[in-house]
Amino acid sequence: MDKIIDKKSQRTNKLKRLRVPMGIGGVVIFLLIGLPQFFRASLERDAVIIETVKRGSVANTLSAEGIVEPFGEVVLVSPATAKIKSVFREAGAVIDSGQAILQLDAEFMAREYKRLEDELKLKDNNVQKLRLELQKNLRQIKLENEIKELQVKNFIAAVDRMERLYEIGGATKEALNESKQNLEIARLEKEKLQSEYEYKKASFGQELANESILSSIQRQKLEELGKKLEDASLKAQQAGMLTWVEKRIGVQVQEGEPLAKIANVSSFILTARISDRYMQQLQIGLPVLVTVNSEVAKGEIDQISPTVENNAVNFKVRLEANSQDMLKPNLSVPVSVVIGNKENTLFLPDGAAFKGAKTQKVFVLNDDKAIAKEVELGIQADGKVEILSGLEEGDQVIISDMENYKNKSKVNIR
Repeated sequence: MDKIIDKKSQRTNKLKRLRVPMGIGGVVIFLLIGLPQFFRASLERDAVIIETVKRGSVANTLSAEGIVEPFGEVVLVSPATAKIKSVFREAGAVIDSGQAILQLDAEFMAREYKRLEDELKLKDNNVQKLRLELQKNLRQIKLENEIKELQVKNFIAAVDRMERLYEIGGATKEALNESKQNLEIARLEKEKLQSEYEYKKASFGQELANESILSSIQRQKLEELGKKLEDASLKAQQAGMLTWVEKRIGVQVQEGEPLAKIANVSSFILTARISDRYMQQLQIGLPVLVTVNSEVAKGEIDQISPTVENNAVNFKVRLEANSQDMLKPNLSVPVSVVIGNKENTLFLPDGAAFKGAKTQKVFVLNDDKAIAKEVELGIQADGKVEILSGLEEGDQVIISDMENYKNKSKVNIR
């Protein structure tokens, strides 16, 4: 039999059933109202950089891309055909003049040097031998010539005696003629000796000169190979940065093949590339702004290539001396060519808040809050950012990095 529940118990049971939904509702109301207040973003004013939108002139520029190159670069080549034995420095290292970069295997060159050295000794000995032979032969002919000279004098005296005897009838005509004939033969023999002396002196001298030339050539080869042996330890010829080195140990390189490149890091030039549609606007001497690690280096166009490659034009930029310290070889940098100025336009100082996009969100101060606004940006050069829309003159804008608040529409400023 069912028991009748009184009204008081019914009310109590009803309240128990409503307690859980009411508790859940209270939590939801807290999450909707209280939680956003609890997690609301805030910043210290001193932690951000705030700048005012101003009106003035902004450089009108053409955008290009550039590569920093050393003003001078030395290419070190292999002194001989040899294998790479060891590498001492990696690309990117700053090195001093005379510092070793790599070592070639010089064993074959050392053996060749010893062979050439021995050959040179033989050639020098041969030159000395020829010189001694020449001296000996010339001395011998000279002695024979002196003997013949004495014989000629004796024959002259004999002819004189025979003529006197013939005059007084003491000698026959035949004896006188024979005496004269002997004198003539002696003179001819002396002339022959003199001619032989001159010939041998010239011929031996020529042979000696030839051998001396061959010896000199051999000595030159030896010196060249000695220099190659010395250069087998490849060393820097100037201080600078090692921009490239052949680091394949064991590979054979040919004589004259590049082994390393050293850049003069005290002076740089910029090679830039721009679309050919701007070619007519480029002029030598136009100012150029180069952004390097948030800093701006200045320069001017020094050379313009007359040819178009892949729808682009290359040009060289000479940078100011005070900007050299912020550069390094092979650094890719954005380049702005200043072709004029835009007057009476809104701008802000450039800062980390600007990421290069044409449209982006920035935070504008409104009392103790920073309100996110979408703005359209124009030229970004020479430390200024042009404001095309979204801001007004006098607006105060946070230009420091606000990446951590990109999903916020409002930030409290304390």
